Amino acid sequence: MCSVGNYSGEDGGSNYSRQFKNLDKLAKRIDEDILSKLDGSANASSSTKSSLNKVPYHILV
Repeated sequence: MCSVGNYSGEDGGSNYSRQFKNLDKLAKRIDEDILSKLDGSANASSSTKSSLNKVPYHILV
């Protein structure tokens, strides 16, 4: 289960680094728990790189 409090920050406005803390961990968890299952991948870690490439650049910065 994913707890919102682990990833949401205080009021950050349009600044993603302030809106979300541990964004890299959230992206990895989403990939491992959800995207890898949708892709039918048996190995979540092998799909991590390709799934993160699908995340818009401004979210990763």
